[in-house]
Amino acid sequence: MNITLTFHGSAGTVTGSCYRLDAGKKSLLIDCGMFQGDKTLKQLNYDAWPFDPRGIDAVLMTHAHIDHSGLIPKLTRAGYKGPVIATEGTAELLRFMLPDSGSIQEMEVERLNRRNQRRGLPPLRPIYTQQNAKDALEQIETREYETWFEVVPGIRARFWNAGHILGAASVELAVTQGDGKPLKLLFSGDIGPEHKALVKSPEAPRDLDILVMESTYGGRTRPKLDPLQRRAVLAGEVNAALATGGNLVIPAFAVERTQELLADLNKLVADGTVPSVPIFVDSPLATQITQVFSRFLNVGNGVRTPTPQPFAAGNVRFTRSVQESMRIEKVKGGAIIISASGMCDAGRIRHHLKNNLWRANATVLLIGYMAPGTLGALLEAGERRVRIQGDEIAVKARIRKLEIYSGHADHDELLDWLRDRLPIRRGLFLTHGELDAAASLRAAIAGWKEELPAITIPHIDESYRLDGRRPVRIPPDGAPRRLDRYAEAEALAGHDWHNDYARLMLDVQRRLRGMEDDVARKRLMRKLRFAELIFPRQWARGEHLQLPETDRISVLLECLASYPVCSSLWLEVLDTNDGKELSNFCRKFEAPLRKALIKAGRLDEQGNGPRLLLTFKSGREVFVGIAEVNNSALWPMGIPRLKFPRQAPSRSTLKLEEAWHHFIPRDQWDARLAAGMTGVDLGAAPGGWTWQLVNRHIKVSAVDNGPMNADRPLRRGWTTGTCSNQVTTCP
Repeated sequence: MNITLTFHGSAGTVTGSCYRLDAGKKSLLIDCGMFQGDKTLKQLNYDAWPFDPRGIDAVLMTHAHIDHSGLIPKLTRAGYKGPVIATEGTAELLRFMLPDSGSIQEMEVERLNRRNQRRGLPPLRPIYTQQNAKDALEQIETREYETWFEVVPGIRARFWNAGHILGAASVELAVTQGDGKPLKLLFSGDIGPEHKALVKSPEAPRDLDILVMESTYGGRTRPKLDPLQRRAVLAGEVNAALATGGNLVIPAFAVERTQELLADLNKLVADGTVPSVPIFVDSPLATQITQVFSRFLNVGNGVRTPTPQPFAAGNVRFTRSVQESMRIEKVKGGAIIISASGMCDAGRIRHHLKNNLWRANATVLLIGYMAPGTLGALLEAGERRVRIQGDEIAVKARIRKLEIYSGHADHDELLDWLRDRLPIRRGLFLTHGELDAAASLRAAIAGWKEELPAITIPHIDESYRLDGRRPVRIPPDGAPRRLDRYAEAEALAGHDWHNDYARLMLDVQRRLRGMEDDVARKRLMRKLRFAELIFPRQWARGEHLQLPETDRISVLLECLASYPVCSSLWLEVLDTNDGKELSNFCRKFEAPLRKALIKAGRLDEQGNGPRLLLTFKSGREVFVGIAEVNNSALWPMGIPRLKFPRQAPSRSTLKLEEAWHHFIPRDQWDARLAAGMTGVDLGAAPGGWTWQLVNRHIKVSAVDNGPMNADRPLRRGWTTGTCSNQVTTCP
């Protein structure tokens, strides 16, 4: 029986956890997480599934964090009908987190669509809605820790406490092989550190065949602090911040991190170690999750706290409504504001940062991991100016960082956890870490004296056979991996282009303000006019769409319902051998599609709307794009179909003709390329451009260190020499 493992997320990145295990005819997902972090990674959430959701038999959840659970509603909306199996704690958290995720997406898309409408851009659609999330909750089933259960015939599973957040689990699988012996696998999930504030230390089985292990902090160690030491460090930061007279703003994840922080702050206030100032918890989700934690106290499921009622205190104020949140802005100093998201890339925290970053007496305390490209990462890196909601903000506040609340084991703790899992007979996969972190962990493991299996750092969408003595990578089937167009995961370790764009805008604004007059400003703006197509083959804005084998037109019409009415239609293919074969399909498909578009009111060929540009990668996948007619290629696929003049000395003559077509309106050729003009062709051999100019009776001095093409005779009237008024060749 073939057993394969495919990494659809958390490979080369610390997000988007999703592993697919195929055993014979059965298929399981371990996690189904959303990609978070920079906008380039987030775009993967909108892509088509790299597998058929209807072919999945079950989903096993390690924990409730959105980067592990956030695409479950997208999966169920796409046709998945099986169970989503989790611990009781995870299930309880998901009942709040998934609808909240759907609501956030609806609100963000609504805001973006208002902006896109003003810009004349097509509207966007949320990945899923709040209702989609509520529907998905109906498929959740719960199981106890350390208790075997049958997932599907031939595959058993059990959960182990991972020590990460409430309900977090490592997933152990036993897959019955053809010889009747089980293949033993363990998916670590996110492994918690020692001395976690609210949950017990991690546990897991040993003696495994395959281990898939996280490596988030594989290259980093942290001071080992017990609870008293941890609270002492926090007290120092709080007292220093409040002493300035400004607010203390703490971006914190709504799940676990906010509750840990509250428990420690309330203990410090109760002990008189820090002043009893207002503590605002400005996150509806964090409020709901805090209630979940309170229900799980003292019921034997691993939640532990420093006080009997760790989240309730007279100075703690939970805000729910937008109005309550806005009133916090009136607080000028002496308050602690805890708000999500933890990476500052969404949510109410951005409003509080916008209101406090420019104040010299304010403090921002970062207490968690900041994914590359997020606003939190920019603040951590020391950026002095940032853009928030389109506004430039000068960073004058104190930026502080504490790593004492991490939910992840560090380098040394990961190694200790791994030692306890030995022996591992066949293979170790290092995932859920940036490439340098995973590589650091691999280097440390390779130095052990113990006999170790093959250590692999997989990439996204890579598949491995697991039924041999060692995992064997399955060669790709030709379909591009989803990160190929983003220059692979290695390129995602820093800022993405959205960060570069924000920095560019800030730099331009600074330069413009510093110039002496409007003349200089206009000169700079002319230099920055890069919004015109020069020589890319083609460009368009839109989305990738999967098509069925039949009735492709109906699917296209449904997609185009939210697009503007177009006035022209182009069907294109890739400039490859496969594309040439696909062009026959496009020629046959264009006529019925055009007819259907006109009938549906999506194509008005008498209007002045944009061009509908459909680029087919195959008969089943198309890029549905919108292109402005006055800022796109003049020819389908960006390739001019110019006739090669038989008398011309080389095909390079068509390059110059193409430039004329693009840069000079056809009705201006006679005036701007007039007979009797003079020109110089530098680097002229073999003479294609010179021929083009001379053919229009333009006098040309052609300079090159090579001879003219001897296979092409000179046109009558051409001469060679050192001082000709038409063609000069210089040896």
